[in-house]
Amino acid sequence: MSLEATSDLRDRLHPRAALWVVDAAIDPAAPKASITRAYFDALSQGVDVIQFAPPEATGLAAAGDLGELLTGCAASSNRA
Repeated sequence: MSLEATSDLRDRLHPRAALWVVDAAIDPAAPKASITRAYFDALSQGVDVIQFAPPEATGLAAAGDLGELLTGCAASSNRA
């Protein structure tokens, strides 16, 4: 997703949210652990909205249900 598209999405959903764009590496050998680490690292830095590229865009289509993983992360951090 381009920076412009990310900015437009933020403006529509949460216009006052700070926009942080990072290149968090997702380890294809352990995608769920990598995504969980990136999620909690972002929260610890004060990020309000976390957006991941779709699994297909990162080559992680076989990683399982990442939506379920992120929902669990959000629930455990009281963000659900």
